[in-house]
Amino acid sequence: MKIKSLLLSAFAASLMGANIVLAAGTVDHFTLEVNKDTTKIWEAIDLTVKAVDKDNNIVSNYVGSILIFSESDTNAEFPGTTIKDNTYKFTAADQGKVKFENAIKFTKEWKQNLNVFDLSNEEIFWTLEVTVGNDTTSSTAWKKAIRVSFPVNDTTIW
Repeated sequence: MKIKSLLLSAFAASLMGANIVLAAGTVDHFTLEVNKDTTKIWEAIDLTVKAVDKDNNIVSNYVGSILIFSESDTNAEFPGTTIKDNTYKFTAADQGKVKFENAIKFTKEWKQNLNVFDLSNEEIFWTLEVTVGNDTTSSTAWKKAIRVSFPVNDTTIW
């Protein structure tokens, strides 16, 4: 009876050890990198998405699907052909890391965010903030004072 109890204890301990090893390779979140922390409206920037564990090590066997979007700029464009309908499916060849070249164009200035969620587990996500500025060809370059001389001074135009 004592031998059977010892064998069961050893078996249980080995199973628990195996679970710990397996859990170390699970995706905890994503990390996002862009080639520019500051960009301009309509300028395409690169985006790299990494599936990582809780220690920020790349999980090379991740083959899940992700959703990529900007909550702050809902009109942001993903002009490349790799990101279809704001989604991407990792393949074994990606090894847990994928780079999208000329991946996103923002349509508004100020601080914009990029969000990535795992489609099968919404608790696996990450957000990155990008500062989007204006250039001389955008709308603020032609802001001038407007003077109304007709119909009559001090008239409100609705």
